[in-house]
Amino acid sequence: MYKKMTIAALLVALCTPTVRAAAPFQINGDVGLSALIALSDGRMQSMASLLEAIAKSPSVQSGQWSSVQRPLREAAALGISGLLFFAAPDGAYWTLSGGKMNANVADRDYFKAAMSGRVSIGDLTTSRSTGKVQTVVAVPVRNASGSVIGVLAGSIFLEDL
Repeated sequence: MYKKMTIAALLVALCTPTVRAAAPFQINGDVGLSALIALSDGRMQSMASLLEAIAKSPSVQSGQWSSVQRPLREAAALGISGLLFFAAPDGAYWTLSGGKMNANVADRDYFKAAMSGRVSIGDLTTSRSTGKVQTVVAVPVRNASGSVIGVLAGSIFLEDL
């Protein structure tokens, strides 16, 4: 009997977790910042890839907002957060939530880059439609002959990151 009680006590002692004070949770600032940058870069690259794919669809290549908004809605339904929009060559632009906006983006660097045929990733600006600080991803929209006829873009609000 004594032997059984000793074995039972030993098993309880071995199986009972030891309680220790947990060390305070700490994050190295450099590591945290690097992780945030990597996460942000990945999100912007994903948005650029998606916008480039959408820009190749015939409905977007028409350059008409009535045809562009359906593929943008489908992209938004995939969980792409931020403000997706289409801009005409004169800088007038349309958003999914607001339709044609009163502001103009012709003076924005991301717009100029995309209109010259380059993808622009990561321009920091303040949104003219929401007033929020954002980073913008913009891709050129080309017609069937290869001419740039507009810009597809997505704003990622920094507070969302």
